[in-house]
Amino acid sequence: MIKMLVSARKKPGMTDQEYSDYWGGHHGDLVREHGRKIGFRRYIQTHLIDNRMPAVLDGTEGEDTPKNGQAELYWESVEAMMDAGSTPEGRAASDLFEVDEKRFCDVSNLSAFLADEHVLIDDNPAARYDCPASDAKLIVELWRKDDTSSFTDWFERHRAFISGAGVSLGVFRYIVNTPIDDDRFNFAKARGWKPAP
Repeated sequence: MIKMLVSARKKPGMTDQEYSDYWGGHHGDLVREHGRKIGFRRYIQTHLIDNRMPAVLDGTEGEDTPKNGQAELYWESVEAMMDAGSTPEGRAASDLFEVDEKRFCDVSNLSAFLADEHVLIDDNPAARYDCPASDAKLIVELWRKDDTSSFTDWFERHRAFISGAGVSLGVFRYIVNTPIDDDRFNFAKARGWKPAP
């Protein structure tokens, strides 16, 4: 299975709550009704709950957060995604989502990329997809340098470290997403979104 990660920011003039309500409500309903037509196997929304946390981590507390949430879209494969998206039903569903995104997203600040998912810790499978309100999800975006070998080395060292230390830190699920370089399909480019760094 492959996934696409879409990082989004609210449309100017919307409050965080208005954005979250619309995305989770109206847009979520559209995806539930039409997502399978475009081949979605799973769709997850992660809504911002505390815009201070990323700023605390990177030392820019007090500045506006660049993102209000992240969506995860899953397909069986790149081929399945392309096949579903090329049908009349798939194209109609994609067009419907694109029109609706303009109602609540700052489309000039959307970005997306295809990824392979590497699950390093999964100690609570029952809570994999619906986290209770008492749980929190921290998303940290790390972008590799051009030197692919150094990224590979880092990933292997990081995998060993987090597999040993993550549980003691209270982490019950830990995922690393690595980009898929596949020029056959570039959803962000097709929609006019920003490429991932």
